[in-house]
Amino acid sequence: ASLKKVAPPGALGALAGAALLSYTPAATARLLSATLLFGLGAIVALRFYRIAPRRAEAAGAPSATVLRLIGLLGGFVDSTGGGGW
Repeated sequence: ASLKKVAPPGALGALAGAALLSYTPAATARLLSATLLFGLGAIVALRFYRIAPRRAEAAGAPSATVLRLIGLLGGFVDSTGGGGW
């Protein structure tokens, strides 16, 4: 059930990210990708070392709106950050 809510917005996000990169000059695209990946790496490192504040655990499953936003943002980040395997 969750996959049906995440997949379509994820595909749209990936399409938007790929379109953005295809119309962006290479130097700007490199800077965008590097900034995005550095930021994600910093978040992972901060959470690993517990520097970032911990959030309270959410009760229950995320709403359909949250799942759609996660899919949209995830698809965009995947395509602009290198995408694929």
